[in-house]
Amino acid sequence: MRKKDDVYYGTGDEERLSAKTKEEAIEELLYRGVDKYTDEVAIFRYERVKVKDVLDYMDVLTEALEKLDEELGDPEAPTDPCEDMVKLAFDFTQKIEELYVPFICEGDNPEVVNLKDYKREHQK
Repeated sequence: MRKKDDVYYGTGDEERLSAKTKEEAIEELLYRGVDKYTDEVAIFRYERVKVKDVLDYMDVLTEALEKLDEELGDPEAPTDPCEDMVKLAFDFTQKIEELYVPFICEGDNPEVVNLKDYKREHQK
């Protein structure tokens, strides 16, 4: 299973978030020379979205049974799911959602950082 960090920081302009701390995000901005154009930046804290109830277990089960019926079943009598199939489909979709690592992150209220103050306090 791949492990991804759940929290990132950035300005909202990044295509990919990589800073794992607010300080890393600010240092990256300073490295790029943003302080030559502005005195303040807004830094967001981003969290990966939680995966919950995205997969419908009955849709997954129906699609699986349709595929099986198409390949192996009686063309005049589609398979009805039994109770065990329904339970397994539910457990399966729950586990997939638990293990899935989404790319999408959501940002919260930004913290405005004065870059001159930051440099004075952190860069000696």
